[in-house]
Amino acid sequence: MVLGRNLESCTRVHLPTQTQPILLVVIDTEEEFDWAQPFDRDATGVSAIDELPRGQQLFEEFEIKPVYVIDYPVASTPSSFSLLRSLHDAKRAHIGMHLHGWVSPPYNEEVSRENSYQGNLPAALEREKLAKLHATIQANFSFATQIHKAGRYGFGTHTAEHLLELGVDIDLSASPGFDHSGDGGPDYSRIDAHLYRFGPNEALFGIPTTGGFMGPLSAMAPRWFSAHSRASTIGALGASVLSKFRLAEQVMVSPEGHSLDKMQRMTRALLERGVRVITMSFHSPTLKAGCTPYTQSEADIKKFLDKCRRYFEFFKGELGGIAISPHEIKQQASAIKTTTQT
Repeated sequence: MVLGRNLESCTRVHLPTQTQPILLVVIDTEEEFDWAQPFDRDATGVSAIDELPRGQQLFEEFEIKPVYVIDYPVASTPSSFSLLRSLHDAKRAHIGMHLHGWVSPPYNEEVSRENSYQGNLPAALEREKLAKLHATIQANFSFATQIHKAGRYGFGTHTAEHLLELGVDIDLSASPGFDHSGDGGPDYSRIDAHLYRFGPNEALFGIPTTGGFMGPLSAMAPRWFSAHSRASTIGALGASVLSKFRLAEQVMVSPEGHSLDKMQRMTRALLERGVRVITMSFHSPTLKAGCTPYTQSEADIKKFLDKCRRYFEFFKGELGGIAISPHEIKQQASAIKTTTQT
């Protein structure tokens, strides 16, 4: 089945409980744009890519090879793709594709919030954009990536078949616990953080962006934290109260907007539920002051990197975790016979 707009059922994959906790670091590697303004087809600057070595140095201290999922402005700009290619060629990082449709050719759609989710585009246009991005990466990195993460988590009804046609068989798009339907995106609030197989012949392997709900009232959280509910004053207040008193907290394992304490508690909660793979993610422009809401100064960037460091220390030290590649995760999962449908 296809994991699309209505979250049709897919096959969940549960690694053995004795599996060491596995950490995957995924960087949405993209152009800089004003998150508070409408999407702009002309906002294609990639100067923040120059700051990636700051993060890369930290990753390597913990023997982490991050996955840089790159979009068209990054993949097509020599100054940015040359830096990333050097990391890939030295086997210090992995490269995937990340579609921001409004800055990725062909430019045949109206620029809007709804169309910023690639799954909302006409199927043929989404396919063309993905093919162009995939071909650009192949031309400038001299290999064909097999990894995809939809921009804005915007996986659609036809995305799986497009990816498989391109030879892409690992997807990182789903964000369990989060509902993006308020402006036309997918609703992932009712799925869990386990690995999954889906798409035609279940040939696409999914590693979600780790997140979800925790707390004694987590079962009711998808309703209270839904886009529809939070659009109302009462709904927003209800979600705030649940979170404040730790009755139900919505957390993504990301240093952007989530405290170290919440990231650690969410990780422990998921491990207790049998999840063995944790993805920590953030956006590349956060490493340059003023590009995202999370780092407005050099001091903010230092705090941000320190939060990452402390999380890595927690994961590898306290939890005894390891960091491996998406392909190695898929290989481990391929040996699993017992699966469940959700």
